[in-house]
Amino acid sequence: MSKIEYIEWCDFWIEDETNLEKPRVLLIGDSITRDYKGPVMELLQGEAVVNMMASSRGMDNEDYDTELGFLLNNKRFEYNAIHLNNGLHAHHLNADEYEKFYEQTIRFIRERSDAPIVVALSTPVYHDDTGYDHTDNERVIERNERVRRIAEHYDLIINDLYSLSYGKEEFRIGDGVHYNQTGSKSQAVKVVEALRNAMIQ
Repeated sequence: MSKIEYIEWCDFWIEDETNLEKPRVLLIGDSITRDYKGPVMELLQGEAVVNMMASSRGMDNEDYDTELGFLLNNKRFEYNAIHLNNGLHAHHLNADEYEKFYEQTIRFIRERSDAPIVVALSTPVYHDDTGYDHTDNERVIERNERVRRIAEHYDLIINDLYSLSYGKEEFRIGDGVHYNQTGSKSQAVKVVEALRNAMIQ
C-alpha cells in the first residue's frame, strides 16, 4: 500500500448533472483546483459545464484511480476537455516514481475518454524565510519538468500555472501554498483559456 497523509480527502463536483447536451469539462486536481473551480464555472457559464475531482492523494495511491474512475467511468458524461493538475502532494515519491505514476494516470484517462488533456504545471511553494529557494519548491520544479516530458510524449497541452503564480505574493494567503480570491481568479483565467484551446482542437 502507498504512503498516505494524516488526513486524506476527496471532493467531487458535478454541475448541471441532467444537462447532457451542453459541452462538459473535467477538472482534476487538489485544493488549488478546488479553489479555482468556482471562477472557472463563472467564466464558462453558458459555454460549458464543469465536473471536478479534487483529492489529496498521490497518483500512487490505490484509491486515486477509484476516485478518478467515479467520474471517468460514468457513461453519462462525455468530456470535451480534461484539465489535470497534480504535484503538490505525495512528497514520498521521488521524481522517477512521480513520472511513472503520472504517466499511468494519463493512460488511465485516455482509456476512458477521448477528450483532449491539458496538464498544468503545479504552482510554486513559498517559505517566508527562504522564499522559493527550498526543497519543497525544488520538488515542484523537478516534477513540472517531468510533466513537460510526458506532455511532449503524449502530445498534451501544457498550462503553465507555475510561471503565472511565481513571485505573486499578493495572490497568496499566509501558508505559502494556497491563494486568495484574486490569485484563484487569475489561475482560472489561464485554466479556461487552456480548456477553450483544447475544445477547438
